[in-house]
Amino acid sequence: MEDTVATDFEIKFRELNEQNQKYIIAIQQALIYAQTVEKQKTETQLSEVKGE
Repeated sequence: MEDTVATDFEIKFRELNEQNQKYIIAIQQALIYAQTVEKQKTETQLSEVKGE
């Protein structure tokens, strides 16, 4: 299933013009950054609760 989703995304992504591809990449990078920050925040909070 995941392979199908990835393949579908790749096909649709290649159909986009270069400018829209750049927007999609920028959005992906922003999401990765937000997820990383949220994960670090959660880990910090867990550490504080555990008293580490």
